[in-house]
Amino acid sequence: DSIKTITLSKNFINYSQSIRVPIEIFIYKVFFRFGIRYDYTNCSARIVNQVLKGNIEQIILNKGNFINSSTLKFVKEYSPKTKIIYWCEDNMFIRQHKTRNFANSFQFFDYYYSVDRGKNENSKIKEVKMKKLLDLPTLYHGEIEKGKQFVNSMSSNLIDNKNERSITFIGYFDQERVEYLKYLSENNIKVDVYGNGWKKVKKSNLKNITFNNPIYGEDYFNKIRNSFINLNFIRKLSKDIINNKTVEVIGSGGFLISEYSDFQNLYFPHEKSAIYFRTKEELLEKIIYVKENPKKILEIKKYNIKKMEELNLSTLNMYNKLLDIK
Repeated sequence: DSIKTITLSKNFINYSQSIRVPIEIFIYKVFFRFGIRYDYTNCSARIVNQVLKGNIEQIILNKGNFINSSTLKFVKEYSPKTKIIYWCEDNMFIRQHKTRNFANSFQFFDYYYSVDRGKNENSKIKEVKMKKLLDLPTLYHGEIEKGKQFVNSMSSNLIDNKNERSITFIGYFDQERVEYLKYLSENNIKVDVYGNGWKKVKKSNLKNITFNNPIYGEDYFNKIRNSFINLNFIRKLSKDIINNKTVEVIGSGGFLISEYSDFQNLYFPHEKSAIYFRTKEELLEKIIYVKENPKKILEIKKYNIKKMEELNLSTLNMYNKLLDIK
């Protein structure tokens, strides 16, 4: 049978993880800062070769910023029937993510799938001919299964072990986040932080906060599962009303205390799927509450097994939805 669908994943160029071609990735990062794409895997040429052979119905780009806009232009001119589907859960319309190549490629997308960010941000996907597909963040189905197994093997004895009550935050530096962490530190709450950008922080003001290098892959999900509490802050920079961390923690067997948003609470209700806060004072109050009521964690984690089945937020399920687009 001939090839009908081409799928290209951002994971081919995920320079934050251990990879075999550090020099190429370094070049990619440098070029990316200037809005220039660097297709070191030569995917653009491979797309052209497949399209020339004919019968390509779909090209699914999972944040395929390394694909040249001129390649997509060729596809639409040579094979107008081929649908180009762009799939990215990041907000590509903010300065930190948008590139010149993305801006030039946008006109060639037939479908655009991303995370729902509310009316204002969604309106930026404004090509009349383009169909918008807005949804919740997804999680690799293998991590969802591991989360189920982890929660089902837990016992109240593990929750009650005071020596295991670590509080974790995984994410980038942000000044608002520093203020939250500073307040927690001043109130004798210890937090382990993993992520980039924290070297610039004045550590003397954060004596109860431990800063660590970023973690990825299985280390990332194991840390989430084995942490007593995972903190989540919604980045104003990305203009999110929900972020990937919400689904990653809830779906992989972790316990989440998150900054509140109406959208998150709609899908993951307060005190059923997660605990929410609106202020630093409320965050401290919620942490103390959970420490005094640890069995609430197991109750919420078990509820989330059913919630993830109900919402069906696996990446595989979303990919199958995209494959069904005609």
